[in-house]
Amino acid sequence: MLFNTAIAAAAHPGKDREPGKQRGNGMSLPFPMLGTRETGGAPKLSPDMAAREIQRRHGGRVLAVQPDGAGYRVKMLKNGEVRIYQVDP
Repeated sequence: MLFNTAIAAAAHPGKDREPGKQRGNGMSLPFPMLGTRETGGAPKLSPDMAAREIQRRHGGRVLAVQPDGAGYRVKMLKNGEVRIYQVDP
């Protein structure tokens, strides 16, 4: 089972907004509790943050966190089953 944290709504701006105007600060982060890098404003995702977010959303015990592209693979044990989630920044 794959888990993708991309926010689809950010990809499609609302029809009710005027062109060139953004709602809020214009940033969309996959995890609201994550900070931003000082240099680029992109979300900074650590292995620990990825594991905590998956554990918070799905429960279970974290077995491993491995880098996978720009994100991480998080292996969880829940109800005797090993589940793997993909966390993308």
